[in-house]
Amino acid sequence: MNLKKPELFFPDSNFGTFYFKDGYGKQYAFFNLGLSQTINVGDNFSWSFLSGKFSSTTFYVESINHEHTKGILKTSVNLKLGYFNSYRQLLLDKSSFLNLIDLNEMLTLSDYKIDELLYHRVENKKDGFPDSMAKEANYFEKMNRRRR
Repeated sequence: MNLKKPELFFPDSNFGTFYFKDGYGKQYAFFNLGLSQTINVGDNFSWSFLSGKFSSTTFYVESINHEHTKGILKTSVNLKLGYFNSYRQLLLDKSSFLNLIDLNEMLTLSDYKIDELLYHRVENKKDGFPDSMAKEANYFEKMNRRRR
């Protein structure tokens, strides 16, 4: 019922659909929860109920989406496992703006490998992949050849 009729659980307040995910195992969960405060990107979120699925209870707000449909506000909140790292987010934004990392790399690589790539391309101002990512470099080279 929480997924089909969430307004029954939160009649006097706004509610949001919270999507919980981890970056490594690609596990996820989602629930409708009441919103008693304004939520911002980067805020930390802790819920012990999720420790069985994720082996952790700490998440951060990765993104927020508001949708107005027929006078009803629907809020979707994407939470990611761990703590918010503003410096990592700065590197992601900079690399995206300067086209130093492409969307396919962002979708395919794990968070750990993305961090290696960000360090290599943004902080060290180098092209390509670091030596520790030779396997990934071959994969993306083959993908690019197929596209041509």
